[in-house]
Amino acid sequence: MERQDKDSSRATYGIWPYNYEESLDEMDRPDWNMADFQGKKLVLILKNYAESLPVALVELIREAIYHACQAIIRRNVGPHYTNIAIMGAWRG
Repeated sequence: MERQDKDSSRATYGIWPYNYEESLDEMDRPDWNMADFQGKKLVLILKNYAESLPVALVELIREAIYHACQAIIRRNVGPHYTNIAIMGAWRG
């Protein structure tokens, strides 16, 4: 979660780099799908394990989900981009 871009003024806001060692600025092409893929995993972690996690970690995960959701909303892909559109509509 610490590698996620949380600066809403940046084009890469809400996404993560592929590798921990590589920043988003160093990436050849940042992948905006990361907001959907990683955000979905974080939602499932909270859904299934929130009661078992420390409160501080739950809050960090919620913050990361918020930023990922904002990135997804900004990107606003249509139904032609099926896998991302379906994940964006998923309500778990």
